[in-house]
Amino acid sequence: MSQINSESGYDSNAKNDKVTVRHFEHRESSTIFHTDQALALRQVDPETGSLHHIDYDDHPNAWARIRYQLREPFAEFLGTFILIMFGAGVDCQVVLSTNIAVASSQKGSYGTLLLGWAVGTAMGVWVSAGISGGHLNPVVTLCQVVYRRFPLRKLPIYAAAQIFGAFCAACVIYGNYSRAIHLYEGGTLTVPGTASLFSTYPISYLSNAGCFFGEFMATAVLLIIIFAVTDKRNGPPPAGLLPIVIFLTIAGIGASFGMQTGFAMNPARDFGPRLMTAIFYGREGSLRFLVADSGSLTSRFTLTYSLDPPTVSDHHVARHEADPISSASQYWLWTPILGPIMGGLAGAGIYDTLIFTGSESRINREAPSKREQQQNSPQSSPRSMEKQVRQRSASEPESMV
Repeated sequence: MSQINSESGYDSNAKNDKVTVRHFEHRESSTIFHTDQALALRQVDPETGSLHHIDYDDHPNAWARIRYQLREPFAEFLGTFILIMFGAGVDCQVVLSTNIAVASSQKGSYGTLLLGWAVGTAMGVWVSAGISGGHLNPVVTLCQVVYRRFPLRKLPIYAAAQIFGAFCAACVIYGNYSRAIHLYEGGTLTVPGTASLFSTYPISYLSNAGCFFGEFMATAVLLIIIFAVTDKRNGPPPAGLLPIVIFLTIAGIGASFGMQTGFAMNPARDFGPRLMTAIFYGREGSLRFLVADSGSLTSRFTLTYSLDPPTVSDHHVARHEADPISSASQYWLWTPILGPIMGGLAGAGIYDTLIFTGSESRINREAPSKREQQQNSPQSSPRSMEKQVRQRSASEPESMV
């Protein structure tokens, strides 16, 4: 009977001089999930058992070769696309259905909005996690670069893919609901009217500082949880269940911090759809792209405060700015972009400072003095270390298992 080597997977009694086997190499990643498995072919010598690597490029066509090189940004694009399809889609359905000209009855509530965004985020992570890590958010990618040694060269590629995915999804949702949007607006698209269906805008009474703090706090909580559930030393969830944790996290943050700014926590989620409104809303969308005209999210939040569905006039409660160069006009930059970036870095830093013990974190780098001491110590040589291991193993009782 032939014997099979459990490590290399070849038949020791094979008659061929060399046996070609498939061997999967798993590459670890510091992202939310491990990256995809790289397929390699190796030749096995039955006599010696040695493995010889073969350069293997089995792409059936040119597109397959391109796809292999760009799978990670493609995954980030598609995952963010799914996220915005669910999120912007549920925003449009819930808000537009409050107008009798659009629907005979209201289709959902604030809880429906939370469910849509949470499901969209979880599904987006599931689509992309095995390939790119399932970031879907430039802040997550940036924190991986700063605290987990993720390659810096991938940061602009990931961010561009995420923003473009959000932009394309917003265009698709606008195309799907364009007729309902025009009915809701009375035929003229306005930023205070329906732009908040795609991007985040503040509630009328909140200052820019308050908006910034709200996004800062929510994103800090998000990154603390992401870093915690991906920490192998801190009881991570079983493989494949991380999207469920992300689902619960987004739903919880939206239920706790979503009223005032719409819990963007993601520059791509806000900036991509905002580009869409700047294009499709014509002159007003272009001129007010940088303006904090809050087409206020009261369209969403009024649903939780009143038994009566909001009217068009309710949706127009906004903080208008006459001067587009004023400080409030930079809401789009301070709140949904800089707020999440600063909050995410702070949250990830807090987790690594207080909890994380892995050597991949910059916070846990070895002190230069200790490194120099170990290099100069004779006990740190390979021979002395091997001797110490032998002495330790000899002094320990032999296991009975």
